[in-house]
Amino acid sequence: MDTTKEAAKRYFGIWVLISQLPTKSKTGIGNIFESLKNLIDFASRAGMNVIQILPPYDTVDNPYSALSAFAGNIKNIDLGQLVQMGLIEAENIPVWFHDADLKKWHYIDYQWTEENYWKVLKVAYSNALESGLLNSSEYCTFESENRYWLDDYAFYMAYRSFAKDIDLCDTSVTNHISEVISTYKYWLSEEIGIYKFAQFIFFKQWHEMKSYANKKGITLIGDIPIYLSKASADVWAHPELFKVDENLKPYKVAGCPPDNMFKNGQLWGNPVYDWPAHSKSGYEWWVQRIKHAFKMFDILWIHHFPGFDRYWEISAGENTAKNGQWVDGPKQELFDAIYAEIPEAKFIVENLGPMDKDAWILLENLKSRGNVYGMNVLYFNRIHQGHWSDSDAGYTTTHNCPPIKVAYEDIYPFEPDTPEVPYPPEDPDKVARQESLTEIFGFKPMYDTIGLAALEAACKTKSAFVITSLPDIWSCGKDETLNTPGKYEPGVTWARKIPAYWLAGVAIPVKEIFDKYRW
Repeated sequence: MDTTKEAAKRYFGIWVLISQLPTKSKTGIGNIFESLKNLIDFASRAGMNVIQILPPYDTVDNPYSALSAFAGNIKNIDLGQLVQMGLIEAENIPVWFHDADLKKWHYIDYQWTEENYWKVLKVAYSNALESGLLNSSEYCTFESENRYWLDDYAFYMAYRSFAKDIDLCDTSVTNHISEVISTYKYWLSEEIGIYKFAQFIFFKQWHEMKSYANKKGITLIGDIPIYLSKASADVWAHPELFKVDENLKPYKVAGCPPDNMFKNGQLWGNPVYDWPAHSKSGYEWWVQRIKHAFKMFDILWIHHFPGFDRYWEISAGENTAKNGQWVDGPKQELFDAIYAEIPEAKFIVENLGPMDKDAWILLENLKSRGNVYGMNVLYFNRIHQGHWSDSDAGYTTTHNCPPIKVAYEDIYPFEPDTPEVPYPPEDPDKVARQESLTEIFGFKPMYDTIGLAALEAACKTKSAFVITSLPDIWSCGKDETLNTPGKYEPGVTWARKIPAYWLAGVAIPVKEIFDKYRW
């Protein structure tokens, strides 16, 4: 490990999906201004100096199947700020739930949000047009600096909405016949304008909050999913970079081979990259993607790192991932191209899953640069953390597993276990619970809840990063699982909300734990 980098600094924080965050408005979804500001304030009170944000890119619901590698999720725009800008009235803001709608409060309805946010953004766009905002130097600069992706994204999304189903698209559009596209651009000019305007607002709010976080001493980590949705703007705009046919249908898709957890493997269905085509272009698209992401974040978390060494490719039409095959990825060549343009790039890589010898060699080569970290996850290695090093980022859990309490259910049976349902003053299980936690972790923890004890166990390691989640801190059960690989449940997967009180009572104990183990 290169001691010349920020070796004296240790990072403590949480990961979160913005859509999950609470908000004072009753729109039913978290936003990148008020919600993110409240999270930053909580993180500061809790002694944190890093927040990892799951992919904030435009998507239907799954953040790891984005409709764009560049565009922000317009469902996360803070509509209240549009009121402050004079672009809408307060009564324009849609209400998803009322105080009595307790069931609605717990989950996000992405379809409802998309439909109703679009109505509001249409009003805001009209007023922005009338006010001259869209002719301002700020707006024109945004358009100019993001033209690499913005024009294609806005047209594609407008056309996708018009066509209703991407499978019904005019082949002249999928084949980029310029005369046909020009005609559609004329017909859809308002919709295209709204999509561009929405991105302007998203990134205006985003950069204000990033500046706020950095001034508070909070570093932002951003997730970079390796794959995109087959219905993404990037697949339409750059079909030569993906294994898709002339109608943009993938003929090879991504997944994982069978293992002990998934006997049929995992069939993700995302189109895979044509890596030789990327190599021929000098990895221009990837370099642009990473540059764009570093404008949003200070550190990037690279999803499914083994896939850059080799990836599991399955023929389209297969019902499982069993009949796939290993295909070489870009390996060192991609990262050389990135570092040639962004020499100061700092990454955490998800070195989980099928890491073979070559993948480990690739990781070690990248680590030798001094600004790349691997991963360890307490949930998958619940007792032995002695091998975690200062070249690793330690996590209690990730977005792909239940809260940390679930990992210990077979050896830690005590309930209740959170500040939400506190122990009675005369707690008959107190001694037994403390003894159990001491036996599990090999030390007497500062606090006798499984979530805080697990967090302290991660802090006792040498990891340069210790990152947890709010459900972990609050010792939640499996009902608070955000995503289960291989299982999709509409209205539940990626849709669980975080209650506002989670950003209140635990700041002090979390800070005390972090302060004890700060370098």
